[in-house]
Amino acid sequence: MSCTNLQTQVNTGIGQPAYNEDLAGTSGSFTTILTAGTIVNAVGGGTVVTKMIIKAYQSSVDQGMIRLFMGNADVGKFLFKEIVIPAYPPVPATTANLQKTFSMELNGGFTLPSGYILYATCGIDTQDYNVMAIGYDYGYCPCV
Repeated sequence: MSCTNLQTQVNTGIGQPAYNEDLAGTSGSFTTILTAGTIVNAVGGGTVVTKMIIKAYQSSVDQGMIRLFMGNADVGKFLFKEIVIPAYPPVPATTANLQKTFSMELNGGFTLPSGYILYATCGIDTQDYNVMAIGYDYGYCPCV
């Protein structure tokens, strides 16, 4: 009888997506957010992304879009998800309000196969964001 143990390790990533209106994943700039890892001696696996955070640099935000792509060298990039960014009102520039900027958390999860990369682009050329991904790599290792 064979035996396997599930092994996990943390995998996180962050990037500042560049402006790019391409929906096909074939042209323009794509920012790498996270690369699905592998666990040494593991069979199968990939990365489970459990949370994503999108945070604006500036205090006011125009309505726009963050696009998430995934892919690898074999399949290229493909559009995975579009996230609508609502307009966010300007915040007075006082010391008490310096940290109040647009922020969004996406909970839930999705799996990137081993070797795949999560990319992001921004649909507004006048806005800057951080896109963060939090998750874990997994794989099945033989029992010892």
